[in-house]
Amino acid sequence: MVTTDRSLADTVKVTLTAHAVTTFGTCADALSHLLQHSDAPSRFVIIDLQTIRDAEHFIGFLKSSELRGIAIAAIGAPDDYKGLSPKALESLATKFQAPVSRVELALFAAGLRAAQAVAARPGSKLPSKTDSDDIGGSQATAA
Repeated sequence: MVTTDRSLADTVKVTLTAHAVTTFGTCADALSHLLQHSDAPSRFVIIDLQTIRDAEHFIGFLKSSELRGIAIAAIGAPDDYKGLSPKALESLATKFQAPVSRVELALFAAGLRAAQAVAARPGSKLPSKTDSDDIGGSQATAA
């Protein structure tokens, strides 16, 4: 998770107990960690758009590198999403409306686990991402 909001980080850690949640205060620190552990299975990143201002570049780098398979979720207010390009918005697996609830986070994690289980089966094909994948609001207002 990339955030400087300790309260949000604690909420995510408590909610996603089935996952090892590591919090980074900068995208550079998160990127360094991800590159050093690029062989780790079933990873995802949550970006707090309200405290992390270089999210656009971080998302772009992830999606254009060997890390492109990492699912990216964002948490932010409608104005935070307006600051992202259409390409960055398209790259997000889920867009949460801030403040995010523990239920929304748990549903996101469960959905990722299910998708990873399906993808691991030989010959399986996942459905494509749609606007209905957004949690907590429409694509224009939530991520």
